[in-house]
Amino acid sequence: MSWIPLPFPKCSSCGKSWSVTYHRNCPHKSEVEVETIRKLSRCKPCNNEWSTINSIFYCSCGYSFSGKEVESAINKTLELKEKLAQFLRDMDFDEQKIERVTKDSLVSWLNNTSYQLGKVLGHLAGTVVSIIAKIFK
Repeated sequence: MSWIPLPFPKCSSCGKSWSVTYHRNCPHKSEVEVETIRKLSRCKPCNNEWSTINSIFYCSCGYSFSGKEVESAINKTLELKEKLAQFLRDMDFDEQKIERVTKDSLVSWLNNTSYQLGKVLGHLAGTVVSIIAKIFK
């Protein structure tokens, strides 16, 4: 079970929204958290839990709206979170693919360069041996 801060959705009346929702009339002036799987809200300092969908939420402008509206906003947030998680997984896969291709390319280049260098050194050694043999004839 994971509790997260409840973002205050865009108010239909004034258009404002906040990154957190505060527990109304709370003596602790605490933030509301939600548990998205069980669809619960809570105020940790008050030690209260309640159904999110059966709640009424109040904007600072005085407008009130239902838990269904809040739940809809939570669902949209969860959808965005899943899309972001998928995007990050895709990026990780792409980075791993680039790393593999780069490594394979480097290994191929090193093998080819080593082979060509070996051919040149072999030819050079043969030429040196031939020159030395001519000198000492």
